[in-house]
Amino acid sequence: MMVSRIILLLILHNVNGELIASQVFTRHGQRFPTDFIRFPTEKNTKVNEIYEPGELTETGLNQEYELGFNLKQYYGDFLGNTYRPSQLRVWAGNDNRTITSAQVVLAALFPPRAQQVWNNQLKWQPVPVHTQGILDQVSFGALDYCPSFLHDLVNSTGNVKFMESLKPEILVLQNLTGINITDLNILQKVVDALVSRSDIPDLLPLPSWANASLISFWEGLHHIFHQKFITLMKEPTGGWHFNQIISEFDNTLNQRTKHKFILYSGHDSNMMTLGIYLNISVIKEKLQPVGSYLAFDLSKEGNETVIRVFLHNKLNGSRVHLKIDQCPEPCFYKTFKDLGDPVSTIDFVSACLGEDITVGDDQTVLYGVISSLLIVVTILLGTVMVLLFMSRRTWKKRYHRLAKEERRPLLQQS
Repeated sequence: MMVSRIILLLILHNVNGELIASQVFTRHGQRFPTDFIRFPTEKNTKVNEIYEPGELTETGLNQEYELGFNLKQYYGDFLGNTYRPSQLRVWAGNDNRTITSAQVVLAALFPPRAQQVWNNQLKWQPVPVHTQGILDQVSFGALDYCPSFLHDLVNSTGNVKFMESLKPEILVLQNLTGINITDLNILQKVVDALVSRSDIPDLLPLPSWANASLISFWEGLHHIFHQKFITLMKEPTGGWHFNQIISEFDNTLNQRTKHKFILYSGHDSNMMTLGIYLNISVIKEKLQPVGSYLAFDLSKEGNETVIRVFLHNKLNGSRVHLKIDQCPEPCFYKTFKDLGDPVSTIDFVSACLGEDITVGDDQTVLYGVISSLLIVVTILLGTVMVLLFMSRRTWKKRYHRLAKEERRPLLQQS
């Protein structure tokens, strides 16, 4: 065991140089379907009432715990045995499954040690998880929040033609499920329910008509659905993810933060978004399984700062090094930064809503400045009035004193 660990450390040192910081995007564990727990045509399907739509199963929780151990295998020595809040930043979406997954990963990654043990009966310590809803607003997950993206999806000529090409198969699926499938968004929800249920047959069995051939056919198209939509929204969504990566690394390199490990607990679509935006094979073509992670490692190699990408998509398996087509190996960080145009959170929200929210912000700032100036002017005027009043009283006293002096005889009678 010790020998294999030493070999692993030597390999990591030779491949990565001196690790400076790492950003890791993870996918949540196994879950219940988010939509269509039961199709209208199903009558006798029993639903396990313990689980709610979109929530993790016990298997999903265990997968994320294993994921935490997988991360510890590669980053344990880099992070050390003691949890240090200043060195870690954890982000999750607003979806429960991403927050829960982050908490379970952290339980495996940072068990309390020595003075951090606060309960001898509980090998766990609280680690803060911050939320960023944009991590959920990727691919079809954006449609509940982004009217502009929904409009683009429904009116995309390519997606309309794609739906037309599948019309016979969609009609069959529509009859089997009892769902009126009118657009790609509804179609992917139906397919997602089937694919999710195929992974949890003991908890939520598939309907009898959903045989292996049907599941295989639609599961293959499931990847294409997301690929098409993510490509359509590549610039705002991919640009936002790209901005997170370079902003955090720049902050670390410029010593504006001590964060050296940033964890994003999200979805398979986050990984595909980065794959499509950065043109990384494998992850741009296929959604990754539950419990996967995609790592961006920043290292010092000689006089150069290098970035490398790793995919770990098999629990307890080895991770693989992915190449970025537009950034030859070794991929220098300065070259990596030129691969895209970063999109700020404000710009992403503007694209999501289809309106420039920065205009409203500028007006708010302008009104705030004007209000502040008015307050300052009022205070200054008040101060001037007080000074004038005090000055008037002073001069009035001097006048009375002089007048009194004028009335006094110059020669006093003896």
